[in-house]
Amino acid sequence: MGIFLPSFLLILIVAPILMRYRTSPNVQGFIKGAYAAAIGTILGACVLLGRIAIGDWLTALVALVSLVVLFRWKVSNPLLVAAAAIIGLIAFPLLKPEWIFVK
Repeated sequence: MGIFLPSFLLILIVAPILMRYRTSPNVQGFIKGAYAAAIGTILGACVLLGRIAIGDWLTALVALVSLVVLFRWKVSNPLLVAAAAIIGLIAFPLLKPEWIFVK
């Protein structure tokens, strides 16, 4: 609750103000900047997590195929996660990747 409450309260306070002044060029510029910042933050997190999670050719292949399947056929995320988990469960005993074990 402590994580979500501040942003929830901020939205409750700021949303009516933004709606009142939504035609203002300053408010529109702020919203466009906020969108750009959010996209940049999400992409940055993806890069950091990808560098940690992709450690060998199989995980790189699973990530690439998942990305293609997600954007080409719009398969649901839970289905992709389940498929990747099954591939990992099958491949782990065969490949025994060293990078996965924290030293």
